Amino acid sequence: MRSSLFLKPFTVGTLLAIVKLVKQVYKIIVNSWELFSA
Repeated sequence: MRSSLFLKPFTVGTLLAIVKLVKQVYKIIVNSWELFSA
């Protein structure tokens, strides 16, 4: 229980950061995939 309380302030910001990161990585993968298949 204590750890969840400690993590609570970080979850929203961390979640947003992860989503942004995943979107950027996805974009890079898509771009490189188009380069390789072209």
